[in-house]
Amino acid sequence: MNAAVEAESGIVYLGPFGEFELAAIQEELTGAEAETLGDPLTCIRVSDPRAAYDATGLLLRLSATAPQAAIVAFFVDSKAGAEGVRVFQGGSENERRELVWAEADVPDPAQWPVGSLAMTFGLQVGALTRVPRPGRPPLIQVIEALLSGATVETEDPKLLQQAVELLGQIPIPPATAALIAHLKHDDWVVRYHAAKGYSRIDRQQGQEEQPRLESILEDEDESVREALFQGFLELLPEVDFSASALIEQIDVSLERGLKDEDEDVREMAEQAAELRARLLG
Repeated sequence: MNAAVEAESGIVYLGPFGEFELAAIQEELTGAEAETLGDPLTCIRVSDPRAAYDATGLLLRLSATAPQAAIVAFFVDSKAGAEGVRVFQGGSENERRELVWAEADVPDPAQWPVGSLAMTFGLQVGALTRVPRPGRPPLIQVIEALLSGATVETEDPKLLQQAVELLGQIPIPPATAALIAHLKHDDWVVRYHAAKGYSRIDRQQGQEEQPRLESILEDEDESVREALFQGFLELLPEVDFSASALIEQIDVSLERGLKDEDEDVREMAEQAAELRARLLG
């Protein structure tokens, strides 16, 4: 990536992109440079702060000639402290979002237009623009690191605890992998959130080397064992009768939990067992 610039705009072309599309863009946008970001994703950037973003006629024509493609225009301007995204498809504009950084209600740049655009395509913001955006909150950085499989070291243990707790609410494989990795963390609070997050959603537990649910009951901390059954209270209403492998793990966990040496664990297992009987017979 080249050195940072103060402002630029661009077009993200989602669909087959060739010489015809590039010539049409370069005819109207001087100095436009195309870069393939992955099939079928192409980013065309220009140094003008808003040239691509404001090229309404070009964007309408491009989207009309390729109705199956999505054409997204964006701008980022650090001098003006603003960014924006426009979405075109089938010859019409479907969405427009602009934001002045200083006036944003939400302080997380991941939820701002260009950050959201990058996350939609599974990209880092730097893959779209060389313009530096405001720094991201520490919690968001930790979550991103965990989702990428990185090991997180932070002086504030609450950041990791909060990040693992939030990942427990996300039903995607990278989140599941992060939870599994933290089931053995030194901090029992981290393990607590990992255990609850792992057991509250059907994550294909016990398959493809993922730990079985009852393995959490091997934890020496009673709060972590209790978290397993707290998760069950959210999981059970979503369990289908046909999920025999998952139900088997739930039943094994309940059998062991009802005999746990800790009273609080037994009480939580009893609540989960009553819910299991009411919902699944």
